[in-house]
Amino acid sequence: MRHSFQSTRDKTVATSNTIEWHGQPQLVLSGKMFQRTPTMPAVELSLIWNGRVDGKLEARLSKIESKVDLDVNLIRLQRRVKVNSQHKSLGDNRSGSITVAWDADKDASKQLTLDGSLTLSVPQRSIDLK
Repeated sequence: MRHSFQSTRDKTVATSNTIEWHGQPQLVLSGKMFQRTPTMPAVELSLIWNGRVDGKLEARLSKIESKVDLDVNLIRLQRRVKVNSQHKSLGDNRSGSITVAWDADKDASKQLTLDGSLTLSVPQRSIDLK
């Protein structure tokens, strides 16, 4: 097993972890947390598991907006799954969307998208999903 950890003055934290069996990497997990902007922290994770799965997760989060992207390559099944979501908050209004593509490399029609908005003001409450 190998492990590394780094921390910098700009508040970036990174780690890398590898588990090997007979000299071959079986599991590799890496992560990084940092400030994309002064008000938006970000997280990046990657995972490689025994030549079967290669995945990446990126998230950027703040009180006003957030965005999460997941990209997973199922190597033995020859299939890539992607999930993208975002959220925005402005006053009483919230909006967001999520897209899931379960065969992203081969067939763009194999996906589902959900968009929504929500108003939280006291006199009027409404939800709109498309």
